[in-house]
Amino acid sequence: MRHADWYFDYISPFPWIALSRFGELPEDFEVRPVPVVFAGLLKHWGHKGPVCRRERGVG
Repeated sequence: MRHADWYFDYISPFPWIALSRFGELPEDFEVRPVPVVFAGLLKHWGHKGPVCRRERGVG
């Protein structure tokens, strides 16, 4: 069986769009969901989110 780990930010609305298409994957393909908090990852690694970048006029 083929598989993939799917890391997704459960606070974001966008993973649910992808989730709605999982039924289109082959039956022998397993997706293992791994929830993450994207903001927590950014903070841990000392990065700012895409909205807080200088080139966007914020931060």
